[in-house]
Amino acid sequence: MGKERKFNRRFLTLANHYLFEPVACTPAAGWEKGQVENQVDNVREWLFTPRARFADFNELNAWLEKRCEELAGRQHPSQTTRTIAECFNDEQPLLRPITAQFDGYKEHLLCVSSTCLIRLDRNNYSAPAVWVGKVISVRVTADRLRLVADGEIIAVHSRCFGLDKFIFNPWH
Repeated sequence: MGKERKFNRRFLTLANHYLFEPVACTPAAGWEKGQVENQVDNVREWLFTPRARFADFNELNAWLEKRCEELAGRQHPSQTTRTIAECFNDEQPLLRPITAQFDGYKEHLLCVSSTCLIRLDRNNYSAPAVWVGKVISVRVTADRLRLVADGEIIAVHSRCFGLDKFIFNPWH
């Protein structure tokens, strides 16, 4: 009831990092979020229709940057005479500079198996033998996994999106 919400811990960490206070919409109050959802639909249509495929994130990011530059010349959806770039230029001085990037990962606490492996998303990743039988933090981003124990990174792997694969690093 009301606007009391329990937010995800990592989301609150993000909010604290960038100094904003999250505000939740009231359930079943579509008028509170309709404009934002409409803008999300517009951006999806502008950038991801037709659906493109990319070899890696670098290729995707280069394509998105080019596409955003092209779209900046379009008329702003809520303005009749101004472009998206012109509206952004008015708001840009109000934005704070980003001094430190947020480390956006999803964390899993996993136990290292007797075969020096952790299992995540139906794939097995190697871990140093000294951590067998102990719980470690596995920090997952879009492109990699970092295995962390006692505040130190003990292993790094490229993320595998296949199924039932074994990803080894013999140099742990």
